[in-house]
Amino acid sequence: MEWKYIKELKDYKSITNIEKKYNINIPNYLKDLIIQYNGGRPVNNIFDTNNNKEKVFKCLLSYNSDDRENIYIYNDLFETNHIPFANTPSGDVICLNIKNQKIELYLHETDKFELVSDNIEKFIEGSYSHCC
Repeated sequence: MEWKYIKELKDYKSITNIEKKYNINIPNYLKDLIIQYNGGRPVNNIFDTNNNKEKVFKCLLSYNSDDRENIYIYNDLFETNHIPFANTPSGDVICLNIKNQKIELYLHETDKFELVSDNIEKFIEGSYSHCC
């Protein structure tokens, strides 16, 4: 997948620090995405959920605390057994469910989660772009 507007990860320990703080293990695939594409925007940025079509994947959340759209803004989602890792232009948050490894969209206006994909690899590989 092609990415743009990547922000260099300033401290690789920030990933480990999040894992320790919330007593979680971030899957290697997600760690690799963060390391390579921190804060980046995917070119194929459209995805579907079980209930909605053509949602927009805005960007990966940055692990740099001084970047505008960063992981630290979403601390409350860790409390719901989710790892927030990306957002949408409308303010919803794409998360990894820690318990079942499924990708879910947190709908901030209703405070509910909507199923997106069975796992993160399928989610990333299944994102697409508008043709015209």
